[in-house]
Parts: sequence; C-alpha cells; structure tokens
Amino acid sequence: MKRQVLTLDPSKMVSLKQSICDISLGTRLRFSNSNVESFPRIHLQRIDGCPVFPEDTRGVLYYHSNSTLPPIAGEVRFRICDSLEDFDRGSDLHVLKRPWSLSLLRIVHTPNFATLRQMLLHEGLVDTQLMSDVSRLPPKLQDRLLLFHISQPFVLDLAQCQLEPNLVTRHSCQKVKFPNLFTDRRQVQTFLYTGKRKLDFFL
Repeated sequence: MKRQVLTLDPSKMVSLKQSICDISLGTRLRFSNSNVESFPRIHLQRIDGCPVFPEDTRGVLYYHSNSTLPPIAGEVRFRICDSLEDFDRGSDLHVLKRPWSLSLLRIVHTPNFATLRQMLLHEGLVDTQLMSDVSRLPPKLQDRLLLFHISQPFVLDLAQCQLEPNLVTRHSCQKVKFPNLFTDRRQVQTFLYTGKRKLDFFL
C-alpha cells in the first residue's frame, strides 16, 4: 500500500492537508509524492530477526532538527499521532529505546534516497551547501556513534570494552578512542557493568 508524503515540514502539514499514515506491522514501506517520480522504500532495521514496525503505528514522516545541535544533525523521523492537530502532543517512534530515524548523513549517502534529498532542498529544510558538505564526509559514518556537540547525550553500552565516538562537524570528522573504560584492569579482564544508559559525553 502506498502512503502519500506531501511535506516533511511540520509547519506546512495542516495547510497542505498531509494525511496520517498507518505503518503498523509494515516492513518495506512505499510512500508517494505528486511532485517527484518515485519515493524510496523505507524499511526498519532488523529487531530480534523481525524487521517490522510496531503495532498501532500511525502518524507522519517529518524532518527533525534539534535547536541545541548543528544543522548536520538533522534527521527524518516518524511522529506518532492520530491527527495533525495532535502532532505537537505526539511522540516520535522509538525502537530499542531510541528514536527511529534516517540521519541526514544516511540520506545524503544512500543512492535510493535521492527523492528525500530533493524534498529537503525543495522545502528549504536543508540548503545546498550543507548537502554538499555532508556528501564529502565518509559514507560509513552513518552506522557509527556520532556526536555533533561535545555535550550531546548518547546511549552507551556498558558491556563494551571501549568507547569509540566520532566527533563530527560539517567539514570534518574525528574518531576518539577510550579503551578499557568499564573493565577492571587489576585482574583478569572482567566487565563490571551491564545494561545501557543515556549519558552526557562529559560529566
């Protein structure tokens, strides 16, 4: 089933009469847009071997930008809401306790997302210079831990041997390694902690 996306700009959804999309239990979702020839399939990463969106998932795709982070940190998210009037009161779809999203880096470096790039530029949500700058960054960054601001919170797996965040600006990126953060080096290596928690990079 095709679902129509008229805009990714939350401020235009009411005036353009964007419809609510039901993606419950969907896998590879097909959206359409009257201004472009084709809209890319969007799919969910595998969760416990089952790549499906959760039940009762209705809402709209939109472009999310965080005022506390630089523009390069923008991403497409799915806002769960039953009507456009409930958009601000709704919540973003979360998967494994993290917002489901398509990062700007992923959108720029994925050939099949040309339509998304076209929409972001056409609506002025991303400018051509930013799109050009992001295209020069390594494409493999999209699958790594990215920090766009030194105080940006992130989810940390305490069972990991080391922490390797990538500090990213629109013109450069730098991997930083913190080995043996959560191991006891006084004896045979053992993990002192388990689980995940949202932290600030610098406490």
